[in-house]
Amino acid sequence: MNKHLLGLLVAALLLSACEQTSTTPSPVPIATNVPPTATSVPEPSPTPGELPVEVIKDVPYVVDGDPLQKLDIYRPKGLTGPFPILFAIHGGGSNKTEMSPIGYYFAKRGYAVVSINHRQTPRYNYPVPVQDVFCALAWVHTHAAEYGLDPARLVALGHSAGGTLAALLGTIDAPGLFMSDCPEKLPPADWVRGVVAFTGIFDYPACAAADTTSAGLREYMVTYLGGEPDQVPDVWKQASSITWIDAQDPPFLLIHGLDDLSIDPEQSRSFAAALEAAGVNVELLLVPDASHSQITRSEQSLEAVEAFCARVWGRP
Repeated sequence: MNKHLLGLLVAALLLSACEQTSTTPSPVPIATNVPPTATSVPEPSPTPGELPVEVIKDVPYVVDGDPLQKLDIYRPKGLTGPFPILFAIHGGGSNKTEMSPIGYYFAKRGYAVVSINHRQTPRYNYPVPVQDVFCALAWVHTHAAEYGLDPARLVALGHSAGGTLAALLGTIDAPGLFMSDCPEKLPPADWVRGVVAFTGIFDYPACAAADTTSAGLREYMVTYLGGEPDQVPDVWKQASSITWIDAQDPPFLLIHGLDDLSIDPEQSRSFAAALEAAGVNVELLLVPDASHSQITRSEQSLEAVEAFCARVWGRP
């Protein structure tokens, strides 16, 4: 493997620094008073009081599509539903199994988790991953009844690059731009009722302009978006969820570890401030001592997600 491709793959994992420092207090309430518990992955076997889980694997969301265009469904075993849905999107360089711990954790508690694969850089660049998440989301809405799912109670959730994509599902108000090759259709409105974004990039131009943005991350963004910011400025803006914000966006929960050396927490702070300024219901959780990879394993994070879902559409 040549050094150029290796650099892209490493950057696709978003393990490069997008470091900025900010001493300006965020106008959005921040819960930072409780230290995180970086717990191990929950075991598939339920403990007393938890539900058993069944997993339906490798369901194509595009018939005769790319082998990557598949999803897994985690749901409580032996129950009929319909279950509220967490639509889970993995990070760069990973696959749908990254969300397996979240799938088991929430299915044991009465939710369904739909964990999707999406095509990604360097082989597939923007807008392909965005097209995939919209196609998968449309599949869920179309086939929900077959799997005991309740699309009226659907929250999109993603980590890292998946957090970036989840935020786009919540902010883009013209999904048709990304769905020309999708066999299924979205409802005219309310395709997601809330968004949970762990450590995403929400403003590509701002990330690129940061003094300490690593060469690897910058190379990843340039490759993914098809050119430098001054060469394809409209693409850089269109790919940034901060560009699409309006008052009709669903509630957001943004979660970021304060020890994240891959994506600076300023991305979440700034995005939260922009959402709040537009009148969107937004919560920002900054978790002390949590790194980029630890954040989805923090018990504090998982409890915050469950509480957020309860506020958005009630407990399962």
